Amino acid sequence: MAINISPIQFSQPQSFVDFLLELDSNHISPDVICFEITEGLLLAPSEVVTNTIKLLKDKGVKFSIDDFGTGYSALAYLRSFDIDFLKIDKAFTRDLDSDLYNSSLCQFIILMAHNLDIQVISEGVEHQIQESVLRKLGCDFVQGYLHGKPMSKHELVKLKSM
Repeated sequence: MAINISPIQFSQPQSFVDFLLELDSNHISPDVICFEITEGLLLAPSEVVTNTIKLLKDKGVKFSIDDFGTGYSALAYLRSFDIDFLKIDKAFTRDLDSDLYNSSLCQFIILMAHNLDIQVISEGVEHQIQESVLRKLGCDFVQGYLHGKPMSKHELVKLKSM
């Protein structure tokens, strides 16, 4: 399950410790959780951010870089923080069948990530043609309205119980 985390949340690391305790009390393994963070959080991380990410990684929580390619990419953080997934921003998945520039960028991101042993998720996939192009480029996962719309916790629990 992917959860968007804001940089502000890292100013209160105890909330992450509490979250891990809550998972444990409900017999949920942390390795099913993926925190989505932005590139900006990792560009000049404080000691608190670095220590919190290390704690969470040590417990098995996965991390993805959300909206990859739209921020200020200092690619060294990919190695420093052992990132599990890159999420290609939806700005690059539009018009993949007709936009050579976007297609080339997606191909480059996928190739780079795979060479670094990082899996790739592409956001904003709304049409079968986008998914087909991304699959041909080697994208590991797609996310978007083609397969489902965002839902509340209540909707997710209801769907799971079906």
